Amino acid sequence: KDPSYWDERFASEAEHEWLGDLSDEGSPLREAPFTALLPADLDPWLLLVGSGNSSLPMVFHNASYTNLVATDYSRVVLENMLARARRLSSGRSPT
Repeated sequence: KDPSYWDERFASEAEHEWLGDLSDEGSPLREAPFTALLPADLDPWLLLVGSGNSSLPMVFHNASYTNLVATDYSRVVLENMLARARRLSSGRSPT
């Protein structure tokens, strides 16, 4: 889709979990099966392409994965991600 579609969507939508509900205790995403395959203590780099306004980058960060690159081509969502990252680095809540 055209980037303007995403800019309009993200301007009016705070968060959407494209891969499912991360707050659901039974969610395989919440259980983070990737931690067994790629432990955070290995200090891996993770690339999240087209992350949109998902909280998945925060889920990874909270699971001690700190080398994250989350990308998208919507200017609106990039500005929102940057604001979240700044709040996180200042010790404030990212949301």
